[in-house]
Amino acid sequence: MNIEMPRKKLDLSSAIAEGDIRVLLMVLVHLTGETRWLEPPYRPKRDVRLIPDPDAGVSKEIQDEIRAAVLKLYESGEPKPVMSDPGNELMLKMMRATVGENVATGICAADARGNGICATRGALDQTPIRRNAGEPACSYRRRRRVCHRTRRRARTARHPYTIVEKNDEIGGTWYVNRYPGCGVDTPNHSYSFSFGKRNPWTRYFAPRQELLDYLLKVVKEHDIRKHVRLNTELVASHWDEGKRRWISALKNRKRRRDI
Repeated sequence: MNIEMPRKKLDLSSAIAEGDIRVLLMVLVHLTGETRWLEPPYRPKRDVRLIPDPDAGVSKEIQDEIRAAVLKLYESGEPKPVMSDPGNELMLKMMRATVGENVATGICAADARGNGICATRGALDQTPIRRNAGEPACSYRRRRRVCHRTRRRARTARHPYTIVEKNDEIGGTWYVNRYPGCGVDTPNHSYSFSFGKRNPWTRYFAPRQELLDYLLKVVKEHDIRKHVRLNTELVASHWDEGKRRWISALKNRKRRRDI
């Protein structure tokens, strides 16, 4: 049975009240630069469950202090972080505090351009990522986005987009793989998209066909199919300095074209 509970409109205070303590602690470190939030009595307890306790094992009094501190940061509007990039050393410390594990040092190793990989992937470092020396960051204003993974959220309110799918139907993994017992090994309630209506899953670990049906339902509900180009594969992409845009080569069963 699937019971759809009425949804209440949340203000900032209510949203923070429902936030995961681990996330709120990292917000405090990022915005204030204060590493005391990574130490006891604030430090989260180790939790090895697939979906950990959002209270992070700290007392109610400490939870209230953390939530109040986050809310206070927004008293005068949206705060700006005191550091754009925490750096690999602090990022590693934040990760270890969050999961309560001795996260390996190599996970935060810098890439060939000296960018902190953890901070970049975590969207903490706002420095534009440049693919090659002298190559500008891409501007999406009045450009068309080309998406080649249908599993990613494709909705957009401000930018036109096209999804290219090399198969003859939408679905990615759940369209291609059809072996006996194919399905998720992660609870599908966590696998679900955060937007839209709650899906009435029949099982805790949904089988392949049910997952595919869910994806196709989302495509229909959000009118995404009109943006999808099937039987089309992204084979190359490069930055054109003269045109100031990315040139992507697409290949389909009939022809190859550049956009």
